[in-house]
Amino acid sequence: MPNSKRERTVVLFGNPAPQMQVTQPDGSRVSQPAEHLNQSVTRVEMWDGFDDPEFVDHTLSTDNDRVLTMIARSLSGDARRYAVGINELEQIVAIHAGGAKPDWVSFSDGAFASALAEHFNCPVGEPVALLTNAGRDALHGQHLGTATQAAAFNYMALTASTTAPAAGDTTLSGEITTSGGGLVRAQATYAHTTGTNTSTLTKTFTANGSDSLSVVIAQIGVFNASSGGTLGYHTVLNATATLTVSGDNLTVTETLTAG
Repeated sequence: MPNSKRERTVVLFGNPAPQMQVTQPDGSRVSQPAEHLNQSVTRVEMWDGFDDPEFVDHTLSTDNDRVLTMIARSLSGDARRYAVGINELEQIVAIHAGGAKPDWVSFSDGAFASALAEHFNCPVGEPVALLTNAGRDALHGQHLGTATQAAAFNYMALTASTTAPAAGDTTLSGEITTSGGGLVRAQATYAHTTGTNTSTLTKTFTANGSDSLSVVIAQIGVFNASSGGTLGYHTVLNATATLTVSGDNLTVTETLTAG
């Protein structure tokens, strides 16, 4: 084991299928989907020296672990030093996400994050919902104001636009508004676990014959009305979604954490 003194580093990954440990009548423990969660962020603290080249080379000098060997062979150049770390995260994903690949990965070491993203075929970086200036003002009013408040921010809209979100946005550029289409703005399902600081809005959009297809969905907006209203959040999806024919669908989950 290398005698590294560096500070430990943390990997985060978007967990699309959180698992919980359940004790069986015989005392054994098994994993099963957590009924109260449909997604979460899993935090993994990497041990010191997991990517030390000398240690990794020594570990790979035998062919005892076939999975580790295959992972190492799939990596090229300097990325090979992450083989042990990727192998360990594969095992963690198997337990904590039921084997489902991460929605995204994040790590302070950009090279390791890129290697993880390539291995799991997922984006780098946690999606961030941009709270607009108008949305911030509306939230203060809803929380503290004495006037009658507008509806809650739970109407989700889609766009193919790739224009970067800005705090001053008041509309969702290129919002899909095709009359009768299945991709138009719609009310999402709100969920919150008591005692936590995070809430989610989830909506499945299904394309139909009225929609203009194919379309590549890139961003969403969250409003407080089915049309017009205030744009509270403007978010770039962690991966674009291409809808090609009627019946294609996209499920979007917006995760909001109170500041």
